Amino acid sequence: AGASTGADPGASPTPPQAVYHVYADMKVVKAFKGDGGPRRLQSLLESLLAPAAGTDCGSSDSGTADAPARGGSGCGDEWDPPSGKDAKAGCERVFGNRRRGVFWPKMPCLRCGCPWWAGEDWDAACLRCGWDCEADGYDDDSNPLPKFKARHAAFVEVLREGRTPAWAGVQPPPRAQRR
Repeated sequence: AGASTGADPGASPTPPQAVYHVYADMKVVKAFKGDGGPRRLQSLLESLLAPAAGTDCGSSDSGTADAPARGGSGCGDEWDPPSGKDAKAGCERVFGNRRRGVFWPKMPCLRCGCPWWAGEDWDAACLRCGWDCEADGYDDDSNPLPKFKARHAAFVEVLREGRTPAWAGVQPPPRAQRR
């Protein structure tokens, strides 16, 4: 969110009117003018930051690996796919403990559904659960093996909605990254 006076130096001598902008992905998505702007801006920000009705952001048992299509809790998650211009395969993000993740939406982890991998190499592990797809899961052409096709389709569908499937497993300790 940002604010400006909206005044043009060569304009008439009327008092400047404040303009409040809300940005998402470097684009103005909402603008408020006048004295009610701060109140309306605060109300909008509170509604955006509040959890959706009926969700429990503190719960860690919102889904399992056996129920991939359930999706996240609606609370926003560090594992969710990027949005805007960054929502493409190969983009990178730094996670907790300074771990670098590479986004692969068409090759999610077949254990937990996470699209973030510890690197671009075939032997990279899933950042969320530590699973390695090299041994079992995908064939040499990056297609899921027959026993994983249904799970893969469910995970990819949830990722297309802009969420990462919920997973109640335990996150592994960070692995040393290969360079």
